[in-house]
Amino acid sequence: MIREPGRAEQCLVYLVRHAETNWNADGRFQGQVDTELSPLGRRQAVALGARVAALSPVSLCTSDLSRARETADLAGSVAGLTAEPDRAFREVHVGQWQGLTFDEVRTSMPDSFAEWLSGRPGFRFPRGETYEEAAARAMERLEALAAVHRGGRLVIVSHGGVLRAVISSILGLDHSHRGRMTLTNAGVSAIAGEPGRWRLVLLNDTCHLATLSPAAEDRE
Repeated sequence: MIREPGRAEQCLVYLVRHAETNWNADGRFQGQVDTELSPLGRRQAVALGARVAALSPVSLCTSDLSRARETADLAGSVAGLTAEPDRAFREVHVGQWQGLTFDEVRTSMPDSFAEWLSGRPGFRFPRGETYEEAAARAMERLEALAAVHRGGRLVIVSHGGVLRAVISSILGLDHSHRGRMTLTNAGVSAIAGEPGRWRLVLLNDTCHLATLSPAAEDRE
């Protein structure tokens, strides 16, 4: 059980990666392509709903991309909540990598692939954005929501790349460390605190998925 924040104005924010898509299962970079959930993903989202219901959140927000919205809508229907979409929580835009597999990127764009693997801070996906830019837009909106719902519990459904970027920022890590974090499809992490003062209290909890098949490999 997560210990509640110590002061009444502090929030507990649950950060949820969307459930599995067919592109996750195929190992494709999705970025901001609007993909849908796989059959397993829909089962994951329903299982997530029971977890969300037990949290009694005051707000359920989601990326506006279909895979996150469908996750939030399915979970919200179980939990009795309506999900509010927000483009600030979209995945990192991976530009020319969108739709390609890991091996296809490595073969067709070896230089940028090697730079990405190196974890260099400030890496920009070809014709896309940086992890720093994605973290900044997501954190700005997260903190605005936390200011409105002081003392409450919030659930945000987003994406693996942007959530790793957010968590790295909260921990004061540069984004070269993002690859050391696994965020499973429909996994739950949490931060506690208030705007400008956050701490990580839960990372990639998947107990609600125990009866389902293993999730696909983590990929933006």
